[in-house]
Amino acid sequence: MARRVKIWTWDRGARAVDMDGPPELLRPILETILDGGLWEELEKFPPNTVERLLPQLRIPRNIRRLVEIWIETRRSAA
Repeated sequence: MARRVKIWTWDRGARAVDMDGPPELLRPILETILDGGLWEELEKFPPNTVERLLPQLRIPRNIRRLVEIWIETRRSAA
């Protein structure tokens, strides 16, 4: 069953996104969220989805490290 979540980005507005979708569809959405500092939208992503996409993301090292910390924090809280 698809995990659909409503995600908002400044370039496309609100839309339903399948968190189990292919990386080529999810990667640009997550990059936009991280580039724009849309941390509330990042919170809607499951940590395992973000971890799956992390190697493919084109983001600065400092943001990548923040995302790694976010994944670790979300996992330990669960």
